[in-house]
Amino acid sequence: MPEGYVDKYSQDKGFGYIIEDSGKEVLVKRSSLDIPGYKTLTPGERVRFEMEETVRGPEAKKVSKV
Repeated sequence: MPEGYVDKYSQDKGFGYIIEDSGKEVLVKRSSLDIPGYKTLTPGERVRFEMEETVRGPEAKKVSKV
């Protein structure tokens, strides 16, 4: 599973971006967070995720904190 860090995340909008360790920017949506309790991310946090190629580009799925 790829790892990276949270670059930006808007709790109000429900999405943000992860920077994969290779430098690639990946979209993350609130519905993809595999986190118990309050589902949010903080910029700078390390995460592990599965990546899916979509029409709009790479999107993170099954995101968990490291």
